[in-house]
Amino acid sequence: MIREAFRVFDRDGNGFITAEEFRYFMTHMGEQFSEQEVDEIIAEVDIDGDGQVN
Repeated sequence: MIREAFRVFDRDGNGFITAEEFRYFMTHMGEQFSEQEVDEIIAEVDIDGDGQVN
C-alpha cells in the first residue's frame, strides 16, 4: 500500500511525497486508514519532521 502511494504521488521521481499527499492517499484510496493510523505512520517515516516522506 505504501509503495503504491509513492508511485501515485511521486510524479517527478525524486523519492519524496509530502505528508499531506500521503495522508490523502491513505485515507481516500485502497484500504482507507484512519487519520490516527496515518499520523502514526507519518511519525515513523518522517523522522526529521520536514513534512516529506521518502
